[in-house]
Amino acid sequence: MSIIFKPKIKDNYEGLVAASVLAKKPRTNYNSISDADLHRIVCLRAMNVSYNNIAKLIRRSANTCAWHVHDKMLFIEINQLQQKLISEIMENANVSLSTRN
Repeated sequence: MSIIFKPKIKDNYEGLVAASVLAKKPRTNYNSISDADLHRIVCLRAMNVSYNNIAKLIRRSANTCAWHVHDKMLFIEINQLQQKLISEIMENANVSLSTRN
């Protein structure tokens, strides 16, 4: 008794393009994040809102929010907006203090 090997891979792919054979099928129910959501994440992170609270507001997971900030390198934009908010607050505080005197 001997074992007979029968390959299940086609011998040729004449009618098929190689990319169509190897390419993965895209997910159909994928809900991508919008630019408006990214802008909300940046603004809220600049105000030191946690990822958990941001996730509740935009109805995403906290990991998704953090991943998009990391993947799209939004830390620079967040830091710039945070510095802008701080400088505006400090200017307003100086103006209000000078009007009291």
